[in-house]
Amino acid sequence: MKIKILIILIVIGSFLSVNAQSHKVDSVKIAKKKAKQLKKASRKARNRYILVNFGLNISKMKDQTVSPLLYKGSGINYGVSYFRLDKKKVNFYDFNINNSTLNISNSDITQGSDSRLFKTYLNIYSLYGIANIHNKIFLYFGWHFKNSFISYVNPKYMNSGYIFSGFSESGGTVRFDLPFSWKSKKSKFLFFNINRKDRQLRLSFMLGLPLFTHILRPQYAGIDNFVDGKGQAITHEVAFVGKYINFDSKIELLYELGNYNLLKLSYNWDFLHYDPGYNKIQAANHYFNISFVFKLNKHQKSINYVKEVNND
Repeated sequence: MKIKILIILIVIGSFLSVNAQSHKVDSVKIAKKKAKQLKKASRKARNRYILVNFGLNISKMKDQTVSPLLYKGSGINYGVSYFRLDKKKVNFYDFNINNSTLNISNSDITQGSDSRLFKTYLNIYSLYGIANIHNKIFLYFGWHFKNSFISYVNPKYMNSGYIFSGFSESGGTVRFDLPFSWKSKKSKFLFFNINRKDRQLRLSFMLGLPLFTHILRPQYAGIDNFVDGKGQAITHEVAFVGKYINFDSKIELLYELGNYNLLKLSYNWDFLHYDPGYNKIQAANHYFNISFVFKLNKHQKSINYVKEVNND
């Protein structure tokens, strides 16, 4: 009798144990499913924008492959960007074009010195929010990948009338964001009554520095002695910090419009220095842009990112 009771208790215990284990597995599955759904909902609700920009640039450039002289000039910029924003992550995908005319800075040499410069570049940024300084300034840090192709033409140089440089770089980027607002205000100008509504703004500063870069140049750019044509006929190489430097800084101001779209004003300065030991290349560029930013997911309940941060 005791043996039968013991067997029954063992069977009941085993059943309860299996049932409890089954419920535990189901609970884990449900928790994972909910976490996945929340992550998907958060990613879907992230504010997404497309940006169209136009602007002007001022450039200085010296490429000793074709000339030891400094070229200066100006031109126009235009491009399109796509980016996603929330408080934890920022993603940018930029494609821009720069078309400029450069002249020799020496006033004694002007005839035939015009060079046409054409630059295209694709920038990808992936930044993560790492700090909130005094609950006012948001700090992001992450990685960037930039692929730029620079070509310039000057028929005066005959066989070197066309030259190009390709730079594919990867490195670190830091970004500071300061949200602020303009409160509604009523004022009068001459005979006009002006009613200004609440507006949200965001001031940002971003600085990037490459850690390593793949460089593509024409074969004759490696010739360091044009008398006998000897030299290092290098068409591509990988350079690290020191041999190749590219400071890329940007200041931008986002202004929220009443329809959830944005207006952006930006100034971008970058400096490039590449010195393989011969035929050094240096360039400095100033970009002034105005951008129209269109919010893609207006149907989402999530409010504008600029406004959301200010209200935290």
